Amino acid sequence: MSDQFDLRTGAKAFGPGNSNYRPTVNQTAGTLFTARVSKVLLDDSNQELFDALGGWSAIGAIRAVPFIGTNESDFEITAYPMDPNMTKFPLENELALIVVAPSYTAQNSKSNYFSQYYYIGVVPGFNAVEQNCIPNESKIVDSSEQVSGRFSSKGTVKRIKKAPGDITFEGRGGSGIRLGSSVDGFETPIKGKDRAPYVLIHNSQNSDGEEVTFEDVNKDGSSIYLVSGHNTGIELSSLNFNSYFEQVEPSQMNNYIVTDQTIESPDEEPLVEKDTTPVQDVIPENKEVKTPTKATTTAPSQEDEEILPVRESETGFVTKTEPPAVFTSDVVQFNTESGMENDPMPVDVSKEVPAVDRKVFVDLPAHIKNFGPYKTFINTPGVSQKIDEICRKLLCRPVDILVTIYAESKFDTKAVNKNSNATGLIQFMPATARYLGTSVEAIYNMSATQQLEFAYRFYKPATGKLVSVYEFYSYTFVPISVGKPNNWVYQWKTSKGRVSAEEVSRKNSVICKKAGIPVGSPITRAHFFKYVNAILEGK
Repeated sequence: MSDQFDLRTGAKAFGPGNSNYRPTVNQTAGTLFTARVSKVLLDDSNQELFDALGGWSAIGAIRAVPFIGTNESDFEITAYPMDPNMTKFPLENELALIVVAPSYTAQNSKSNYFSQYYYIGVVPGFNAVEQNCIPNESKIVDSSEQVSGRFSSKGTVKRIKKAPGDITFEGRGGSGIRLGSSVDGFETPIKGKDRAPYVLIHNSQNSDGEEVTFEDVNKDGSSIYLVSGHNTGIELSSLNFNSYFEQVEPSQMNNYIVTDQTIESPDEEPLVEKDTTPVQDVIPENKEVKTPTKATTTAPSQEDEEILPVRESETGFVTKTEPPAVFTSDVVQFNTESGMENDPMPVDVSKEVPAVDRKVFVDLPAHIKNFGPYKTFINTPGVSQKIDEICRKLLCRPVDILVTIYAESKFDTKAVNKNSNATGLIQFMPATARYLGTSVEAIYNMSATQQLEFAYRFYKPATGKLVSVYEFYSYTFVPISVGKPNNWVYQWKTSKGRVSAEEVSRKNSVICKKAGIPVGSPITRAHFFKYVNAILEGK
C-alpha cells in the first residue's frame, strides 16, 4: 500500500500508471481535490477508451491528472459524473473538482467496500461561459491545436446579465434559459409588474457590443418567452398575414405575448385565477341603483326605440353636467345580445363584396395617440393597468379596445347619446346596462376604471374571439356579428320583431358614407371593416 495516496494528508501518489486505480477506505469519503481533464468519453469513437471506462454506461466519464499539493502528478485517474440526470461534461484541459464517494460495491458488505472518484463541477478559472481551459503549457506540443479538444471556442459568447433573484442556465454556444421576474428599478427590455415571473429561452445571442447581454426577442436568433402580461418589445418582421386566402390575425398583442391564459369553458375549470373582486357602483344622488348581478344566459329584450334610436346629427351626445362633452360619431349600437338571432330572410348581396385590406398595427395610430383626451384618459391612475388586466383575460390587444373607445366616446366617461341615452366609454345602451346589473345613470357617475370593469363583463362572452380591432368593434356594434364571413349582412330578429338590413343602414349613414355605399343598402361585414379603416386612418 506504499504506492497509494492518502487524500487526507496529501502524501505520495495515487499509484503511478494505474488509470483504473480506485481510492481505498483510508481516503475519506467527501474529500475534494482538483484534476486537469485529459479525456472525456462522449461516444464510442475512441473504442479503446470506450471499452476501458465501461461502454455506454460510462458516458461522461473523464480521465484527469490530479494535482498533488501545488504540483501536477504524472498519472491519470478516472472520474464519473456526480449527477447523471443533470449533466455538464467538462472540456479537455478544464480543471475538474473531484470528490471521493462510495461506489456501487457499497451494497455488498462493509468488508469489500470500495470508494470511487466523481467530478462535481469545473473550476471557473476565467469565469467564462464558453470554456475555462487551463492547460499545462509545458506539455503543449503543437500550438495550433485546440486546448479544449474538439470543442472550438468562438470567443464571442457573452454572459447573461442577471436581474436580482434570477436563476440562469447558460450554454457554451450562446443559448440560455432564464427563470426570473421583473424587478422595479432594474432596467431590462422586458417590462412588467414588480416580481411578475417569466421564463425566457433564447438560442443564439444578439451581436450587440456589450460584454454582457440581456435577451432581446428582436435580435436573438430564436426565442420562447413565457410571460405574465409583460411587454416584450416585440417587433413584427412582416405585415403580411394572408394565408390560403384567409385573413390571419397576429397573435402578438401590442407587444405582449400571452401564453399563460386559458379560455374559460362551462365544462372545465380555468387554469388562471378568476377575478372575483366586486366592482361597486357609484350611486347618483337621489337615485336607486341595482346591485350588480351576474348576467343571465338570456338577456332582457330591448325596446324598439333602444334598438334603433334616431341619430342623424353629427353631434350625437349631450351631457347632464358640466363640462359639456362633444361627440361626433353617428353609429347606432346594438350592444346587447337581447335574444338576437340571424335573420333567415335573404338579402340580395349578389354583387361582389369588396375586398378589405385589414390593417395590422402594434401601436395606436398617431392621430389617436396624440389626441389630448386620450393622454388624459390613459394617464388616469389605474386605467392603463385595468386595460392590461382586461386584455389578458379577454386574450385581446390593448390597442383594439382603445381604438373602440376612441370611436365610441372619444375617451369621455360622461358621453351620452341624446337619442338612445347610450352612456360612457363604450356607449352602454340602457338595456345592456340592465343586463350587466347596473344602469346608465350609475355608469354616468362611474370612474373610468369602474366603467372598464363593466366593459369587461360585456365583452367576456367573446373571450378569445376578439382577435383584431375589427372583431372588437364588430362585437361592440352587434355581438352576433363576430366571426361571420365578410358578406354577412347586418340584420336579425329580436323578440320585438325583425330588424331589417335597410333599417340598420338608414340608422347608420356614417358607415354607409365611409364604406362608399348608398344609405339604405345592406351593410356587410366588409363594409363595416372599411368604416373601421376610416377610423384608423383618421378620416
